[in-house]
Amino acid sequence: MKFLVLSILIVWQVVGSTSRAVCQETIEQTKRLHFSFPFLERFMGRFEMTASSAQWVSSNGTPLCAGCESDSILQLRGNVEVRTIVC
Repeated sequence: MKFLVLSILIVWQVVGSTSRAVCQETIEQTKRLHFSFPFLERFMGRFEMTASSAQWVSSNGTPLCAGCESDSILQLRGNVEVRTIVC
């Protein structure tokens, strides 16, 4: 009888002290845009970037078509990740 009570107390303590499981979000992630650009001439490697949205802009912020001018800037927004891959 003492063993049964002791076993129940141990099980109750273990179950009571464990955290409840937290479910993951099942919301579908929005599609992300992926970009890859090489390093400058002499270096081996590349930049890999992902973002929710992207737009090419000029240095003064005016929207452009994809890389139309030499001074264009790729503006990334929303959940941006930049990786440097070195070979």
